[in-house]
Amino acid sequence: MLEEEQVGLHKAFREFKREFNQQKREIKENEKKRELAEREYNERQMLRFGNLVDLDNLEVSGPSGVVIELQNKFAKTEKRCIKMIEEAEAQFEQT
Repeated sequence: MLEEEQVGLHKAFREFKREFNQQKREIKENEKKRELAEREYNERQMLRFGNLVDLDNLEVSGPSGVVIELQNKFAKTEKRCIKMIEEAEAQFEQT
């Protein structure tokens, strides 16, 4: 009776150990696949942007203060140029 229980436990332990090792191998294989995918992603990002960019932070952060300031400056310059063109056309039509 005791020997049968020991044999059963030993058999269960071997099965557990086999499954554990198999799962460990699968985890290693999946980690290698993940690392390869991450490396490919980083290489594509380097080719596209010239450096690694955290896209999650980029989406959240929005335009910086400098960008907003330059956009406002551009808009003012554009309005001034349009006004100058209209004045020049009006002056041209008068002559």
